[in-house]
Amino acid sequence: MNSTIQFLANLASDAALQAADAVNRAELPAHINAMIQANDIKALKAELDVVPDIVCILVVADEDDDEQVDQLQDDSPAPLKIAANG
Repeated sequence: MNSTIQFLANLASDAALQAADAVNRAELPAHINAMIQANDIKALKAELDVVPDIVCILVVADEDDDEQVDQLQDDSPAPLKIAANG
């Protein structure tokens, strides 16, 4: 499968590989070769187990959290000021 993905990446980036004989010369399994030649994207995705892993989580802040942040900001020391003569 790794060689299939590498070949597909090369196929996408190199116009010379987009000829039908380039797919035939690639040392890929016959069923993968047939999927590429038939332009069967759905079957190819299923074979390579292409699944986008996108996760989004939203967490609502509690009012207590805002108070804690304000309290931390009040307790923090004043920032240091550095001057240099140059």
